[in-house]
Amino acid sequence: MNGMTFRRESRIVQLNQNLMTKKTRMLLVMALVAFDNSSLANAAPAADPAEHNARPQAETATPEAVNATLDAALALSKAGKHKEALAMVEALQASSPTLLAPHLMRGRIEWDQRDLVAALKAYDQALALDPDNAPAREGRLLALSRLGSPADAIAEAKQYPKISPAVVQQLYEDETALAIRRSENVYYAKPGEQYPGGDRAIALAEANLKRYPSSERSRFDLVRALNNRQRSAAAVAAYEDLQRDKLKIPAYVQEAAGSAYLAEKKPELSAQAYRAAIAADPNSFEANIGLFYALVDQNDFATAQQHIDAFAARPLQPSDKFSAVSAAIWERAFENRLDVAQSRFLALQEEAPSSLQLHVALGKVYLWRGWPRRAKQELELVTQRYPDDRQANSALIEADVALGNHRSAVERLAQLQAATPDAPDVKNLLRARTVRSYNELAMSVSGTRSKENIGNGQGLIFNTKVLGKPIGFQTRPFVHEYFERAKTDRLTADYRRLGAGVEHVIADVGVVEAEVQQEFFRTRKASLALSGSFDLNDQWQVRGHLDSNSIEVPLRARYDGTSGWQAQIGASYRASERLAVHAGYTQVHLSDQNIRRAASLRGTANLIQGPFYKGTLGLDFSTSTNSLANAAYFNPKSDRTAQLSYTSEWVNYQRYTRSFGQQLVLGIGRYAENGYATGTIGNVSYEQRVNLSDVMSLRYGAGYVRRLYSGAVSSGPEASLSFNWKFL
Repeated sequence: MNGMTFRRESRIVQLNQNLMTKKTRMLLVMALVAFDNSSLANAAPAADPAEHNARPQAETATPEAVNATLDAALALSKAGKHKEALAMVEALQASSPTLLAPHLMRGRIEWDQRDLVAALKAYDQALALDPDNAPAREGRLLALSRLGSPADAIAEAKQYPKISPAVVQQLYEDETALAIRRSENVYYAKPGEQYPGGDRAIALAEANLKRYPSSERSRFDLVRALNNRQRSAAAVAAYEDLQRDKLKIPAYVQEAAGSAYLAEKKPELSAQAYRAAIAADPNSFEANIGLFYALVDQNDFATAQQHIDAFAARPLQPSDKFSAVSAAIWERAFENRLDVAQSRFLALQEEAPSSLQLHVALGKVYLWRGWPRRAKQELELVTQRYPDDRQANSALIEADVALGNHRSAVERLAQLQAATPDAPDVKNLLRARTVRSYNELAMSVSGTRSKENIGNGQGLIFNTKVLGKPIGFQTRPFVHEYFERAKTDRLTADYRRLGAGVEHVIADVGVVEAEVQQEFFRTRKASLALSGSFDLNDQWQVRGHLDSNSIEVPLRARYDGTSGWQAQIGASYRASERLAVHAGYTQVHLSDQNIRRAASLRGTANLIQGPFYKGTLGLDFSTSTNSLANAAYFNPKSDRTAQLSYTSEWVNYQRYTRSFGQQLVLGIGRYAENGYATGTIGNVSYEQRVNLSDVMSLRYGAGYVRRLYSGAVSSGPEASLSFNWKFL
């Protein structure tokens, strides 16, 4: 699971209209929170009264008295008593209006309380008295820069060579910081429109490092700019350079590093960076949400739940509160408690019925619960209003794949790739699409108890299928080999069948398959098999199978020259991931005039569902009849089976596409065969599952079974192995 979307809301800035020109107001609106929680230094322009003593003028106050007043005002400002400090300075300005130092001090105090417009006005008043005053000019340029116009400030600085190089450096650094914040906060109507702004921010940071190689601030901003542009590997490299140089890294850089590490699938390092950011700023929304996702990617769900629930309970801004509560609900979904997540998202939707974010969330939950049609309806409510919404379109691609509409998925993905090729979710979808275009080898081997005679017969089955690369979007060719060996007290027989065919996916309907087969046994026989499964909706599926030379004919019967054709139908109802029922009916017409009929009913209920353990109860009923008596093969006139099973599944390790898990199945039941006493049957099996990557998986296991054939017990060990490999 794992991408994150951080939302930053703008604050409304109220300004005194009489102090602002139209241009200044526009600059401040563009800046908004541009330099809040940023790399901008808090150092204010110089306003030391000892350095800028009042020049002798025809004023009532003496220079000593002026300096004493300014010293007192500065002390009050440093203590946070800005109003008292301003009152002292304003009184001094009223009594000595042509004195320069009070204007400089006022600029400094206004700066300290972050009233940049008032600071700019104060410095302009000082320049009106002394156009060549360097501190006033520097104060004006810094105020102008941080009001959102660093480029204008840089151009003006070039006209005044006496400006301090340190101030000029700050102006260039301000320009980069503003470019970064604009790229983060400006609304983009279409995906990908933010890329030019991100590229510009990176270019400015890199240019600053060429001008000022020792600029820590430019190095800090480069990490954030690279992460914003989704160049996560470069952002991580730049961040680790900062660590090697043992610099004191600000919280906003730690946040960017946490995000970059997460994109690089290094959740432990991501969590370290986010924790460092939280240590500096415990209320940081980005850091707290980021830490939650880093914990989830480590599968540390207990800590993740504790953290996000505590954070969501804090008093937050409304938009942040909504996102934190949503993240807390997602935690339940990540734990596979999808029913809980669904109910909570629906409850939240009642409070925010117009939220498109909730439509996307519900669409994803429906998809994970196995309801792609319902998911698609929910997601299309978003794309109807915002056709280019990346999150909704990404989820729609997954829904299309689940519905077998690969053409639509490819077309939709091509649009996302053109707009946002570096987005993590787009990269994941591209990878999934690439993997689907591979060839695929599916192989299974099983050793079983044979039904060929009365006694402890043994069987070995190899089943291998190789799917070719898709032809177009919906069709794949395949070759198939089936091999079976049966060994009993009376005979040993090997049976082989080769086949070739095509699998075609009917978009939004189902899958059909046709295979031409050639049997290699005592007599050779060609045959044709057709099968299909069709989804009526998200709950109901019907399936059918026809085989002119059924593999269900017992090998002992084949040895004697018997063959047969098979027809099979079935239906399944899947309420959700927790409850399903399957029914089937099979009829095999054998060439020895025997008609074998079999019916089955199976129900499964997921009793325990968690991130690391799943417990499923199964109940199976089956019955069969044979019309021919006294056949050489196992051929009961009628029989019935009832069996109860419990399946335990554990996930012991999971890291993105790699995982290791175990399964234990316990089963017990009763078997009744016409003419024989009812007896107990059962089985126990253990299996390990290994996903080595997104293209290779392996399953292997062993078990012990007890069965009854014509009143005699057949018991012993069984083993199985399956392997799946997708390759070019």
